[in-house]
Amino acid sequence: MKPQTYQEKSKFWLDQDLGNLELLSANYISHAFCRHIHEGFAIGAVYKGVEAFAYRGETHFAPAGALIVLNPEEVHTGYSASETGCSYRAMYPNPTLLQNVIDENLNDCRVIPYFPFPVIKEN
Repeated sequence: MKPQTYQEKSKFWLDQDLGNLELLSANYISHAFCRHIHEGFAIGAVYKGVEAFAYRGETHFAPAGALIVLNPEEVHTGYSASETGCSYRAMYPNPTLLQNVIDENLNDCRVIPYFPFPVIKEN
């Protein structure tokens, strides 16, 4: 049986039903993002391989099954830490969108969330 080969590919789009929420589906093997920021949150779910990134002066690794949560306006990089690449889905909600979701569910909380840890994974 021939081993499955992966290609680099990505798809970026806006979901108009969710207030033009930015969405990304990507499979990267050698592609790397240099230092950059997002105006809103960056929330991604890794489902193949390992995503690595520099963030707040440290290198973080997010294996398949992990969730990456980066706060707005924070400088970071991004690259695959696996020879076969990494695949993930991401969304980039603005702070107001997350604040509204929290507000709807926590009875007028009016808090913009802050995530102290960029990688959330199962133990």
